[in-house]
Amino acid sequence: MSKHYFIDNDKMADLACLWQAAKPKDKKRLAANIISSMMFMVYSRIKPYRESPMYGDLLQEGKLGILKALEDFNQERCRNFCLFANWHIKTKVRRCIIREKNNEEVRGEPEGSYFITSDVVDNKIALQRALSFLPDNDRRVLVMRFGFDGNGARTFRQIGDALGISKQRVQQIESAALNRLRNDNELLEFFYD
Repeated sequence: MSKHYFIDNDKMADLACLWQAAKPKDKKRLAANIISSMMFMVYSRIKPYRESPMYGDLLQEGKLGILKALEDFNQERCRNFCLFANWHIKTKVRRCIIREKNNEEVRGEPEGSYFITSDVVDNKIALQRALSFLPDNDRRVLVMRFGFDGNGARTFRQIGDALGISKQRVQQIESAALNRLRNDNELLEFFYD
């Protein structure tokens, strides 16, 4: 018999708002409670990598995803904290996988390494679809920033030099593009299982 986890979204949203309003000394305890309540989401996301050397990194990235969700959550704009946290967990885990994959390619790992799984292929397809939602300039910046073109991640200054704009403008474009992806309802429906 499989386990079924239930999280009361209203309770989690209230806890997230409580965390945001808490004094610094209370935030650590609240965050630990929230993270422990939501860890099953992280475990389910990284399950295919249980035997992988990067499992510990993915575990930490998943926890950071929950923390990022706590920081960015706005109950007026998004009532479903669990869905919001799930998006951040997915994003952190995917970025870690891509980073690790790029590092392995640089070190010359064989094609059949543990990174080439159907989950990674699905993530790449999802990433391409997500980027296709963006205007050309936004897409170019994200592709260069995160190294999706296979040339490695580049700094804001490097991207600015390549595109003929300031590094501050690159930061603005990246921030706006990530917010656009985060808040696009059609894209959110596509990403959430």
